[in-house]
Amino acid sequence: MLFELAISFATSMMAPVQKQQPQQAKSQIIYVKESKEPCTGVAPMECLQIKGLKDAEWSNLYTNINGFNYVPGYRYKLRIRVTPVKNPPADGSSVKYTLTKVLEKKKINSSATNAPATQWEQLADKRWELVQLGNNAVTNSGIFLEFDTKDKRFSGKSGCNNIFGGYKATGKLVSFSQVASTLMACPDRDVMRREGEFNTIVSDHSFRYEVTGQTLRLYDAKGKVALVFNLTPKENKTAGKDAPDARQWAYIASKKWNLIQFDGKTLTESGVWLEFDPATKRFHGKGGCNNISGGYDATREQLTFSAAISTRMACPNPEVMQREAAFLQKISEHTFRYDVADQTLNLYENDKLVVMFGMQDK
Repeated sequence: MLFELAISFATSMMAPVQKQQPQQAKSQIIYVKESKEPCTGVAPMECLQIKGLKDAEWSNLYTNINGFNYVPGYRYKLRIRVTPVKNPPADGSSVKYTLTKVLEKKKINSSATNAPATQWEQLADKRWELVQLGNNAVTNSGIFLEFDTKDKRFSGKSGCNNIFGGYKATGKLVSFSQVASTLMACPDRDVMRREGEFNTIVSDHSFRYEVTGQTLRLYDAKGKVALVFNLTPKENKTAGKDAPDARQWAYIASKKWNLIQFDGKTLTESGVWLEFDPATKRFHGKGGCNNISGGYDATREQLTFSAAISTRMACPNPEVMQREAAFLQKISEHTFRYDVADQTLNLYENDKLVVMFGMQDK
């Protein structure tokens, strides 16, 4: 077998001997396959596939062959020297492989060689929504990634914040780098906790990936499922809808909008208000206690808020804090049908009025 030399070295060292003899390097002829395969050593990696003259199956080589310049797409026949390593490190090989001579180099024309790259390219221009984090299934996570295979960049949402960075995909491995995110503080603690866990798993880590149908799975260094994504349609908020009425939004932008009705309850002096800037598609205001802000997108009939961010002051009135948290949760990442009637801005869900703002001059 391929590793009989390494095994014999280890066995001879374990056997009782009267006098220890220095181990000698031995020569061996092996084949090297035209493509690498994903494997897991200290971390996910890609291994050369090798076998001996009498071997039927290919095996992973978790180390390098010194002096060998591997080129994918070619099958090699090599003569190598196998040398035992004295006192190898715990995570290192007990033998060293050194190229003696390239006996044969043959071009292999196989569509399978390019299959991994083609599979990764299938992820481009699609939205992949998180449905499993570690061992836990998640629903409506608000976490998704999109990949730009041309620039080798990714972007998306990690629940509350926008996330982005670079990646490198080789074979069946993908490595994420320079991962960064915005720093909004969202009111839902579970969302923030899950976001932190997701960012920790992704940041500067490598995974073996697998695409099956409309599911993308990422496996960690131990071969366990770390993240599972499902393919979901990209949002196209303006497709099939009219553009927003410019004159109407000029009016909305010129006013301050105070919250006067929320989930069926009429409010007086709520302390909650919003102002809109159509030029930047941003809003800002007060949640009752804290300053709040975020982005929005509008069509002629729909108003969609991005995740609202807020300062993190703790006000003494618990009722104000509860209403602020409920208001932020209601508008964050939500789409409403809206209209402007008389002096009110009204937001509807399923044709039910859920939020009403009263107009006030700035």
